[in-house]
Amino acid sequence: MPTLTVSKSGSGAGIVTSAPAGIDCGASCSGSFVQGSAVTLMAIATAGSTFGGWTGACTNATGTCSVTMDAVKAVTANFTMLDTIAPTPGFSLQPASPAVGTLQRISFAPSTDAGGSGIDTYAISLLSCGGGCQPYELGGGNGQYSILSAQDIGFTFTPLAGGAFRFAVIVTDKAGNVGTAEFTFNISATPTATVPSAPVITTATPGERSATLAFSTPADGGSAITGYTATCGTRSTSGLFSPLTVTGLTNAVAVSCTVRADNIIGNGSASAAVSVTPQSTLVLQSAHSRKTHGAAGEFAVPINLNATIDGNVSVEPRISSGSQKVTFDFNQPIVSVGSVSIFDQNGTEIGQTFVSRANSRITVILTGVPDRTRVEIRLADVNQSRDVNVAMGFLVGDVHESRRVNSIDILTTKKRLMSPTNSVNFRADVTTAGFISPVALSAVKARSGLTLP
Repeated sequence: MPTLTVSKSGSGAGIVTSAPAGIDCGASCSGSFVQGSAVTLMAIATAGSTFGGWTGACTNATGTCSVTMDAVKAVTANFTMLDTIAPTPGFSLQPASPAVGTLQRISFAPSTDAGGSGIDTYAISLLSCGGGCQPYELGGGNGQYSILSAQDIGFTFTPLAGGAFRFAVIVTDKAGNVGTAEFTFNISATPTATVPSAPVITTATPGERSATLAFSTPADGGSAITGYTATCGTRSTSGLFSPLTVTGLTNAVAVSCTVRADNIIGNGSASAAVSVTPQSTLVLQSAHSRKTHGAAGEFAVPINLNATIDGNVSVEPRISSGSQKVTFDFNQPIVSVGSVSIFDQNGTEIGQTFVSRANSRITVILTGVPDRTRVEIRLADVNQSRDVNVAMGFLVGDVHESRRVNSIDILTTKKRLMSPTNSVNFRADVTTAGFISPVALSAVKARSGLTLP
């Protein structure tokens, strides 16, 4: 009959038994079984250990082990000792002589974990303090403060009253063992810190019923700044950093704005006030390339505001005759335009411009722009609040705005020959004569095959 041998490995302990009987390992770790019979092995870990699995002739790695005795077989049962040793916390206090209103940092030294499971969490609890434990502030909230990462082994504590403060450091390892240590330190009742100095507002930007205030960081008075408050008229907002935006204001009404800094000692002085007049956000609503077609009047090609210069730009198909009018319509009156420039698809500044404004429209007259050119018209600092870039193309004869002159453009122009120019067919009147003339048809035919680069 073939023999089955059981071995045990690992740092832990346990026994292995068999069904049918023959192995009780323990004492008897091998046995002979009927040829071809099925043997089941069972592992039981002793106290303080855990069963880790099988290796060898088992058909499965965990649970019970099944072995078919068609030959001599060997199996190993693995047992691991459980970690039952509590970790040892460590701690230190910075600075060494704390005082009321001064930010402290209590740092944990790397804890000892003799059981080898590894540290899982650190925690800190305030057990008692002078003056009935109030007032005080703990970095993670009053009560217990847990630290989830060993890379941030510490917490901040700002005492607001003098006396003895007693803390407990709690360290838990991955096996669930908990180690605790207590420490006490005394807080001087004499404040060494003051409220922060006043910030300085560096910019004040009006917005839609709002004002955005950027400001410098003031001296903190010896206690870390805990936040800032920006106030415009009767409206306020708070935050941790510059800038802050105050909302709920009234457009076109000037308001006085200030910023103050706070720390644990109290509220600092307000900054010098600045005046801000909220206004609607400037929005470009439409742009058009315009030409007058004799007695038929003016007709405009709408420009795609979302196209980039290398994308599917809108195309002006009409002969420029030396100049081209492009209009930009906004949602509010235009009071100023910083500058206007034209760049081609290579990023080279080209042509010349003449700019005028009336109500909410800016009109730009372009000169010196050749046919078969993509351009980007750049309006800088409109109303001292926004830059506007609009791309378009120039390709005479591109009646269907495909960025290529082809047979469809010729056929369309030919079908409308001698028709008066109107809002439907004006793109075919490439000579702007006021009707679709034979000259226009000839111009389209002459450019067949040309594309917009």
